[in-house]
Amino acid sequence: MDNIYNEKPATPRAESGVATPELPELDSKDLMDLDIDDEPTTQEKNSQLQYDAMNTSPQETDDAQQQNDKFYDHVDTFKPNLSFNNLDKSLSYHTDITYDTSRRLSASQETKFLAYCEEQLMKIQRKYVQSRGLNPENGYTGIVPLLKDLKRIIDFVWYSIDNNCKNTEDLLSLDSTSNSSGDDNYNNELIVGKAQNMGQCNILLKIADDLIDYVGKFPITDDDIDSIKYIFMIFFIMDKVLSFTIINESRTTHDNNICSGAFMNTTELIRCTSICERSRVQLFQFFQDCKIHGYHYELSKIYEETLDKS
Repeated sequence: MDNIYNEKPATPRAESGVATPELPELDSKDLMDLDIDDEPTTQEKNSQLQYDAMNTSPQETDDAQQQNDKFYDHVDTFKPNLSFNNLDKSLSYHTDITYDTSRRLSASQETKFLAYCEEQLMKIQRKYVQSRGLNPENGYTGIVPLLKDLKRIIDFVWYSIDNNCKNTEDLLSLDSTSNSSGDDNYNNELIVGKAQNMGQCNILLKIADDLIDYVGKFPITDDDIDSIKYIFMIFFIMDKVLSFTIINESRTTHDNNICSGAFMNTTELIRCTSICERSRVQLFQFFQDCKIHGYHYELSKIYEETLDKS
């Protein structure tokens, strides 16, 4: 019985004598109804393009160019529009400097340092709130005075890390790869590693978090070059100081010289990444809302170094 079910059925033989069906041929009318066009050759396409170009009026060409300009950006829009050429290209005062770490601040001095920074940030916040309608005459008249006050705190905090740098604007002259190329003029790993950790990273992250919110509340115009330049300068400075405080985890774990430096821990690094990504998006939207164009390159550089290291 099992052999019966396991046997495969034989293939039936073709029937002999069965006529093959004849298919009717399509006449010319049926072919026209199909609407089949032959694919033109490359030579025919080129000839058609040359013909269209020769028979297109200058007005039509200008209209087409204007139409393309609405959808495509020019290459020039992605070139730098702002320069900081007045800055010194070499921080000579960092050459052959021995970092003295023998003098450390006491616990009470650390508390005074944090209290002072917090007090200054609160003053800026109160003055900012006053400018929003509560007391405009005592508030900020524009974004530049506010950014100048923030920069003073940034300078002060960074000076507590690097006591040879009194003006963070000098950091903009540093090459983005200098901190990883072993440049003796500015070894950020040595500077941050030797610095006393007093919560500087947390203060810098608070400034970065507040910065994008402050900037978005003061609309500017395309003609306000001073405000535009100062906005980018502050963001570029923050990019430098934040990126300098990010040190490879293996260095902070195995190198006793920098295991207690003023660098970011894991929690601060996660917070830093979130702030930087949000700032890039919101600043681009801010410039778009203010109808300011031509700063694609500068916008693409916002927190670039920090995000690359994080």
